[in-house]
This record gives sequence, C-alpha cells and structure tokens, in this order.
Amino acid sequence: MTILSCQNPECEHFHEIILEGRFCPFCGQRLESSLSTEPITIQETVTKKIDKIPITPRRALKIVHSSGIEFQVSGTQIAYIGRRGGKVYPYPEVDVTDLEYSERVSRPHAHIIWEKQSAKYFLVDDNSTNGTILNGVSLTPGRTYEIKNGAQLELGREHLVKFIIFIT
Repeated sequence: MTILSCQNPECEHFHEIILEGRFCPFCGQRLESSLSTEPITIQETVTKKIDKIPITPRRALKIVHSSGIEFQVSGTQIAYIGRRGGKVYPYPEVDVTDLEYSERVSRPHAHIIWEKQSAKYFLVDDNSTNGTILNGVSLTPGRTYEIKNGAQLELGREHLVKFIIFIT
C-alpha cells in the first residue's frame, strides 16, 4: 500500500497523510508517495455469522456542460469545481478554465462531497465571488445541498456556465 502525503513545505498540512484524492485538499499540491508499507495479515476469530452486510456502492456522478463537455466525478470523497490557477487552491476535478464564460467562475468555486453514510452527493459553494445556483436556488456559501439526478447547476455572474448533473 502506498501512503500519500502533502509534500508542500508551505502547507500547514505538510507531510500529513491524505486518505483520498490526487491533490492536497488544503493547498492543491499534487500528492506524492511518502512511504510504502507491506501488507499486514491479521488473523481474527469470528464467533458470529453475518449473513449479509449492506454495502451501498458509490454512485457515479457525471456533470455535463451546456456545450456537451462531460466531467466524471469518481474515486474521491471531495471533487472541486472551478478554474485552474493560483497557488493556494486545490486543482479542480471539474475544471471550467477552457469553457466559455469561465472568467465568471471563481478558481475555488464549489465542491462536491460524497457522503458514504447516506450514499448521497452534496454541493457546497466555496464562498464564490459570483454565486452558485442549484435547481434555481441560490446557494448559501459553506452550506451543503443535496444533489439529485438531473439537477441543474449554474455558476458565476449571470449564470452563463450551466451544467446538468447525472447520478447513475
């Protein structure tokens, strides 16, 4: 198993282990291997038979821009939406930099969270300059909003950067 940690000495989470993602969620630095461990074998006596353990698999989330460009969100607990650039912000998994009207979208605009316990996706506006709208509702920065299949997402001033979100 490879252990990933932030290698940015200026990050307050320098050398801390990051469990999921490819980038440090605090400074945006690409994560690097800090050490490898050998597999550990644990022997355990099970005294009670468990017939079925309910497991809710992570559902795939696809964000489709009005131009038809698609973004897949999977494999991470948090996926950032925004533009590339800057030194402090995480690199966005949903990178709108090359889309029309992207200048109306903040670099760290919003993020999507997969909540394992409820098996649902949620959207959070990251205090964006020009706002986020989900299904016609203007989001309060920092508050979580459930994302449902077919949701309409609009970003930035005049809400010209538009997406439809599909959950499968």
